[in-house]
Amino acid sequence: MLPYVLFLILMVRKHTSVSKSKPLRITNDVLDGISFHGEAICVRSGDELSVYSSKCTHLGCQINKSENGMLVCPCHGSAFDQKGKVVNGPASQALKKLNFSIDQDSKEIIVQL
Repeated sequence: MLPYVLFLILMVRKHTSVSKSKPLRITNDVLDGISFHGEAICVRSGDELSVYSSKCTHLGCQINKSENGMLVCPCHGSAFDQKGKVVNGPASQALKKLNFSIDQDSKEIIVQL
């Protein structure tokens, strides 16, 4: 029982800790469709750009592939549509939408992680 309690405590601490990482900078040559950039996933359709966390909401595995236009977690097969909504579990929550801005000088996408 004790190992499960310790695991639960570690997972809660990991999810509630404040991220002190620098913003992620992505070159703004992202084409239409889905592109993966480490901790962020960019989804572009024409002039519309959305950025989501690549961390699966099931157990935190990094989503790094797409199949048939869906974002697919490699660990347990959760699938999300291009708006970050769950299409197939075991995940039950949508992907976290990340705030971003465009650097006016470099034209890079600056993602707040």
